[in-house]
Amino acid sequence: MSYNSGVLLNYGRVDTMPQFHETLYGKRFLKGQLPQLLKHLETIATELKRSNDLKEKELKQKGVE
Repeated sequence: MSYNSGVLLNYGRVDTMPQFHETLYGKRFLKGQLPQLLKHLETIATELKRSNDLKEKELKQKGVE
């Protein structure tokens, strides 16, 4: 048995391996975990911007530019 360019050669029979998005784990990742990850990254970015804005405002009030 050998693996060649996405095709598993098994004793003269050719079996194509499923693409990641076709597997149970791939579907779970793409439909559940990835959207949650993106949502949390957006939250982190929003909070980081808010924190930077507050720090900038604080520094301007102290007269530091």
